[in-house]
This record gives sequence, C-alpha cells and structure tokens, in this order.
Amino acid sequence: MAPHPWLRRLVVILVLGLAWLPLTSTDAHAASGLSITGKARYVVDPAGGSVAVAQTVTITNRQPDSGRTYYIWDQWGFLIPTSAEEVSVTSGGGKLSFTTKASQNLGTKQLIASFSGIRYGQSKTLELTYRLRRAQFRSDDSARVGKGFASFPVLLDGDPGQLTVEIVAPSSMTFSASETTFTESTDGGTTTRTSTTPTAGDFFGASVALSEPDVGEHRKVEVNGRTVDVIAFPGDTTWADFVTTNLSTTVAALEKTTGLPAPANVLEIREDISLATQGYDGTFNGAEAEIRLSESLDLTTFCHEFAHSWINRSVAGERWLAEGLAEDLAVRTVRQLGGTPTERLVARTDAHAFALETWQESETAAEAENYAYPASAQVFAQVLGKLDATDYTRVVKAIASKKVPLGNAVHSSPPLTWKALLDVLDTVDAAAQPDASGRTPAANVVSAWVISDPSSVDWKARLDARARFLRLDDADGSWTPPTVLQSAMASWDFATAQGLMATIEPLASSAKAVQDAAQQAGRPVPDKIRAAYEHASSADSLAAVRPKLDATRTTLSTLAEVDRAAGSVSLPTSRVARQLIGLDADAKAAENRLEADAVDSAVAAANAARGKAQQLFAVSLALLIGPLVGLAAVALMVPRWLRARRRKASMLASRPQPAAGEIPLAATPSEAGHHASVAVDERPLTATASEAGPPASVALDERALEGEPLPGPDSSASPSAETIHDAVAPSEAIAQQGQ
Repeated sequence: MAPHPWLRRLVVILVLGLAWLPLTSTDAHAASGLSITGKARYVVDPAGGSVAVAQTVTITNRQPDSGRTYYIWDQWGFLIPTSAEEVSVTSGGGKLSFTTKASQNLGTKQLIASFSGIRYGQSKTLELTYRLRRAQFRSDDSARVGKGFASFPVLLDGDPGQLTVEIVAPSSMTFSASETTFTESTDGGTTTRTSTTPTAGDFFGASVALSEPDVGEHRKVEVNGRTVDVIAFPGDTTWADFVTTNLSTTVAALEKTTGLPAPANVLEIREDISLATQGYDGTFNGAEAEIRLSESLDLTTFCHEFAHSWINRSVAGERWLAEGLAEDLAVRTVRQLGGTPTERLVARTDAHAFALETWQESETAAEAENYAYPASAQVFAQVLGKLDATDYTRVVKAIASKKVPLGNAVHSSPPLTWKALLDVLDTVDAAAQPDASGRTPAANVVSAWVISDPSSVDWKARLDARARFLRLDDADGSWTPPTVLQSAMASWDFATAQGLMATIEPLASSAKAVQDAAQQAGRPVPDKIRAAYEHASSADSLAAVRPKLDATRTTLSTLAEVDRAAGSVSLPTSRVARQLIGLDADAKAAENRLEADAVDSAVAAANAARGKAQQLFAVSLALLIGPLVGLAAVALMVPRWLRARRRKASMLASRPQPAAGEIPLAATPSEAGHHASVAVDERPLTATASEAGPPASVALDERALEGEPLPGPDSSASPSAETIHDAVAPSEAIAQQGQ
C-alpha cells in the first residue's frame, strides 16, 4: 500500500483580507514553511480483538512574516481507517473540533482538525486517538481486526529524524509489514517494533499485519484420500465456504489438464491477512504443504495457487515459467468450471517491461511484479493457445514431471528453463514450421518476451542439430541416444552435440543390429548392454560401447543359428541328445554371460553351442539306431538258445537214474572241492552268454559229498530229483548251472 496522505491546508492572511489556499501536494514540509515532529503508537490486543492508536504531531510555523504579510496555520489533516471508532483529537488537554470526508486513498478517510492559528515561530501539538475493533472482510475498509489477528495501515507525518512509529503486540503474534525498516525489542512477553525512517520524504506509510499462529476456524475436507485443513479467520464463513466448495472440483480439473495426479503437497489452506502487506493475493509453500490466500474470493487466484502443486520452483528454474504456466492453467481451469477468469494485459513496451528470464523473487509486489505476472501468463497464452487439449496436456505433463522429450528420448535435467519449454513444444507441435532464421512461432514469442539477448542464440544451428539428432534417434531403433548427447542437446551446446553425433552414428547402426539379432534369436537384449549404449556419459564410455555391441550381435546371431540347426533335427531322440552333448548348457551359458556383461566369453560359449548343434543329428541318430540293432540281435539268438536248452534237457533225461535207496557214489575229496571254483566248459552244449538265461539254482547236499546216507522217500526233507542228481554228479550240476 502506498498511501497518498492528505497533509494539511495552508492559510495565507494578508493585512487587507483573507485567502484560503489548500495545499494538496506532497511537497516537503520545509518547503511549505513547517517543521513536523510525529510519533505514533499502535497497541494490539489479540484477546480483546482491538488495536488502540495514539498519534502525537507537533507542527511549528517556520514561515517568517514578509512586510505586511504573515502566515497562519489553523488546520491539520490526518488519515485514518474508515472503521476507526472512539476518535478524539486534543491539544493542550482540550478537545479540538474536526470533520471527516472521503479520501482518495482506498479504505481511509480524512480527518481535519481545527485550532487557533499559529504564526511564525509558534508550535501546536495535536493528539489523535482512536480504536480499531472490526473486521469487515472484503470491504473497502483498510483495517481488519478481530480476536487473534489485526491488519491496519500505519500513517504518520514527520520530518526525517523527527518521526517514530511503534507497533506493540504480544511476542507470540507473527508480524508482517510492507516496509522493512522496523527493528524489534522484547520486554517479557511483549515485542515492540519501531521505525524512524520516513517512507517518502516527510511521511511514513505502511501496511502491517499480526496474527496468533493458532487463530482460525478449521474445516476438514477429504480430497483424493487426503485430508486438507481449511482455516478461516474467525467469523469469515463466506471464505471457508468458498474454499471448501471449490477445492475438490479444482483439483479434479487440474488433474485432468495436467495428466498427473495431485501431489501430496497441499495439506492446509489458510486465510492470511499478512499477504496484503506484501501485495499478494496468495502463496504456495510446498515445503510446508500449505496454500495461503487473502480474503478475496477470486477463483483464478485459488486455481493459480493450486496449480503450483504441479508447477513450482522445484520444476522451473525460472520464475516466469512457474508463474506463467500456473496462471495459464488457472485460466483454463476456471473456464472448465464455468467461471470467468480474471486476466490483465501488459505490453512489452511498457515503462517497467523487462526480459522475463531475469525476473527474480521479491519481498513485495512492486513494479516488476505488476508487469511480470501478466506478461508471463501472456507468453503461455500465445505459445499454448493453439494446441488442442491432448497436446496441451502433453506439454504440461512433460514440464510438471520434469521429463523433456527429445525425439524418442526423454531428458530430465531440472530445473527447467525457456530452452526446455521450446524443446517440449518443438516435439509436441512438430508441425510448427521454422522461419528463415530457424525460429518456430513459439521461439519468436519467447525471443520477444523472455530472452535478454535473442541474437546470442544460433537458431539455425539448433534446427540443424535437432534434425540430425532425430535421424540418429531413428537409426538406433527403439533405444534412446546416449546420455552424453542428450545433455549437450538439452543445454543447447550444439557444436558439442554435432561432434558427438559423428561418433555415435556408427554405434547407432550397431545398436539397431543388436536389436535385430535379438529379435531373430527370440531373446531379449541384456539390460546391461542396452544401458551401456543409452547411459554412455563420456567419450571414453562411448569408445567402450562398440566392442560390446559387436560381441552381443555376434552372440545373438550365433544363438539364432544354433536354434535353427537344433530345430531342424526332428528325431525323437534329439532332446536326449541335446542334454547328452551339453548343447543347451552352452547356449544358456552364452545368455548368462551376456547378462553379466562378459561379452567375449559369451561369444565363445555361443560358438561352442554352434559346434554341438552341428553334431546333434549324428548323436540323435546313433541313440535311435543302437537299441534297434540290439533288439534285432536278441530276436535272432533267442530261438537258438531255446533249441540248445531242449537238447540239453533231452540228454539229461536219457541217463539211467539210481534206484530208490541206492547210495550214490561219493566224489573223492579232490573232486568234491568247492563247486564255485570248478569251471566246466559247456559251450558246445549251451548258448553264448548273451543268449543264455539266468543260471539255475544249485543245491548240493553236503552229506552226500561226505558219504552220509540221504533221507528216504518218506522224509519230510526229501530232496528233489535234481538235488539227487547234483549230489551224484557234481560236474553235471555245475554244467546245469551254466545252462
């Protein structure tokens, strides 16, 4: 607030008559023949919801008489808030009469006190007191005072060195002022803030605000599963209704326009009277997860501050970009919600105009703020105004997510600047045609409003570098160009980018060959191989990429050859043969070594697999034919074995059998040795080992060998005929065992 105070009225008295000459300018007191000493004290009572004001002004007439002319001062003017109550003006203990009338300063009125005139060398001290105790929200009154908060103008006359302003309040209250000349002193729980510096020559004018930290009436609103605390000043239910009514719809509209869910960086929305002291209607603080708004019920401001949830200084490195895009989002959102946005236009030729890239943060809203806010919004209205909803969202989403598209690549290098904005626009709006200088329509707008020295940008070099970059991006298939090149392009270092592209173009062809080989082999490209290309961040890392790519392509191509060779063998034994010769193990080893970035050993393993794939048919065939030959041999030999067995049985049956009770001839000790050590060659009578069946079981009765009588026929342990035969003829038993 920059008040233009009503100072005084000068009366010139001539000997021959009177003439009233009002002084309505802000001429210095000395020039008008006065010296002024002023003191003001504002005492804030948050519990009682009031501010007690006391001003003391001493005026001294310094205008000498001139001949028959002399000068008399008989009135003095004060500026006070329109809501001032219990107003009183005294001088020397007596009350003075006064009148009030409208002021050209919004929210104030002129109080004109009258007194007996003072001539040259005389002084008059005036004491003004009043009280502020009302908060008429969204009124023309310049003061807002209630329980726990107070905002009011501080207005006082006084020559330099003769002026003192004091603001007295509990130390618990926060303090904000439009002037930064206040000093603080604390006594107990009370803090006094003092200024002795006039703001304009011989006048002090400032807006101050104080509030208790916990003041306010709370409402809880659920938005996307999160609770937002809406805090209004006591009694301002209209503001609370406005916020709660528009909160959910605003968030939903912004989510749709940005293409991104609302970040969890707004958990509190607070009504804040201190914003007026800084010249702002709202602020966003992501670190504190809060939005602060003035008492104004302006939907554009509300949407603007909420748009900062997505577009803020953590995203944008230049202030104009964050504020301009947030305002453009707000304007679109208000229209989507059926409202009429508040917009203000400025011209690039305005007296306070400047290149927007130089706009820095400011403590108060001065001329630069008044120009830069609408100018930033106008830039975005021009460069985004012709985009359809889909492309508009693509642009906003790219900036909000800090992912700037460069062809198929996405480069992230926050904080973003006007260069990133143009990179996004040139990718999204690819149909925009550059002019002869290489500038697109968007680049022309940015050059006019944003860039300090547009001539320093080689637009043609940018156009050429982007075209070559896009060709390279196509050449390397679905992969993105190396990081080192993306960084050069994003920083607009086009000379470096051109040199890098000369190096990378052969690598791009190799990268595409690797992808083709992987497709033919039916295998994915290992992540480490792709990363080696895409994340190469220096010339050295680029040099290391080429042999990796070549070895990877060779390995994948060889594995594809292995698959084709192995797939051509359709014998039923091929699966067993693959395992037997280790074909699958070698192929898997090649894949694993690629994954481990051991490309040379991967090539060796793939070659080994190829050699075994070439042997697969022969091994599979051998496994298939071998058992068939064995079965044929068995089929031929079994009949021979059966015939031999029948002949043997016939011979045994033709021999005479001993009579019952006859004791067989016992073998001599030399003949009756351990039968397992006796070798009887029965080959003329029996089949070969491969044809013979299992050996017959042999039971030798040791008693027969020792000449003991054998049990008779009635014995329960009577041996079988075969046992008797074995006992009589051990050599036959052994021969029979061989059968």
